[in-house]
Amino acid sequence: MDRRDFPPIAIREGLINAFAHRSYLDKGRVQIKIYSDRLEILSPGSLPGGLTVQDVLAGRNYPRNHNVVYVLRYFKYVEDLGTGIDRIEDSYELDKLKRRPKLESGENFVKLTLPNQNFHFDINKTKTQQMNASSTAISETDATEKIIAFLKKNQSIRRKDVEDILSIKDTQANQYLKELVDRGIINKIATGPKTRYQLNK
Repeated sequence: MDRRDFPPIAIREGLINAFAHRSYLDKGRVQIKIYSDRLEILSPGSLPGGLTVQDVLAGRNYPRNHNVVYVLRYFKYVEDLGTGIDRIEDSYELDKLKRRPKLESGENFVKLTLPNQNFHFDINKTKTQQMNASSTAISETDATEKIIAFLKKNQSIRRKDVEDILSIKDTQANQYLKELVDRGIINKIATGPKTRYQLNK
């Protein structure tokens, strides 16, 4: 039986939550990233009202943008508040590999990761390769938090600092920095060899 890579209900609820509960004081954009094994929806701002990920998963809610939620409810995009995460979870009930959505929150972002229901890992990949990949990989969330932590202790950060902190190459370091600039979390100062970045205050 054919099935979609991502349950439509999960995508719908994820997008609605991202726009309904994001911080509009943050000038960053809601970002949607599609990979072979997952879809990520990243919204600016931390969880509202001091909520934790555990609170949200338990069904608690704290509408940050009452007017936005009102409009979405008027057009029947939102039903009962606090039930969107449950619908996302329920949409994966038939996944034979027991893959489940993942919700993460940091100081300046909330990220929902939806696994691809049709993705299968390469069975020819050796266990040694998998172990090496897992030991050297760093998640986007960890990278963001480490860069921000560095900037809280230092006035600015350079690409070389990011390479050293995360043990990555220059291309990936530039990618993390560009994403933080696009999200409005940091500002780029100067150009060329003197390029550095500061927290956006």
